[in-house]
Amino acid sequence: SGKKAVLYKELANVCVLKHVELFGTVVLIVCTVNGDVCIYGKDHKKGIHSHRKTASESGEKAILTSCVSDGSKTLFVGSNSGILVYNVTEKEMKLKSTISSKTAITALAHANTSLYAGDENGSISVYNQRSNDGGCYHRYVAIQGKGYPCNSMDVMRGGTKSAEATTLVCGMDDGKIDLVDLKSNSVKATITGHSAAVTAISVHPQAARFATVSEDTFVNVWDFDGKKVSVVQSTSIAKKLGTGIQYCKGANLLAVTFFDDSSIYFLTTM
Repeated sequence: SGKKAVLYKELANVCVLKHVELFGTVVLIVCTVNGDVCIYGKDHKKGIHSHRKTASESGEKAILTSCVSDGSKTLFVGSNSGILVYNVTEKEMKLKSTISSKTAITALAHANTSLYAGDENGSISVYNQRSNDGGCYHRYVAIQGKGYPCNSMDVMRGGTKSAEATTLVCGMDDGKIDLVDLKSNSVKATITGHSAAVTAISVHPQAARFATVSEDTFVNVWDFDGKKVSVVQSTSIAKKLGTGIQYCKGANLLAVTFFDDSSIYFLTTM
């Protein structure tokens, strides 16, 4: 309609905004710069607030950076000091545990019961649950980074949402895209995706395809059959630094956002 409306009002600037699946429904996760985490959805429009994360173990101000869920009842929130693990029900959310990290967590993903975390050095850590430790997550393997932050990651599932996850797609600050094999937990390929930082990634919900956006003004759509990666569409929005990207319902439309621009751009894809 062209009109603006305030859907939810937070007490501080929003730093993380993402839809995830929890307790059988899609909800909106909102994190703010003062450390608040809030869930909004159909049955809780006023939100379910956690306690405020005020500081890291070193005493520095806590900065929330990313979030992801296990699709059921666990919410993971990345920060400059590690990962907060919450148990979530329709009525409340409680901090279950924390995963400490010496480097800031910059991206999160979850698949096949494992948690994946990218950090400011470009390293990717894989965490698994241990049933003999109350279901807490412990680092299983770490893939060494190259000194550039991992800005975004998403999981490919072989072309369908219900299929088993096969590949972790990671967008790096140097413009590279790492493709991590989830069976061997190793980087199977690194491609030069953009000439500037890859800021966001979105995996197609039905096809073996993913989209990337970058500070080089380009939105690229990629096909990946498990062996070969190829660009099937490349579009430049002149003088715009990309910040976010998401496949829309129906999967033939991409929503894209840019730095210092309040508009959402929609791009028709193949």
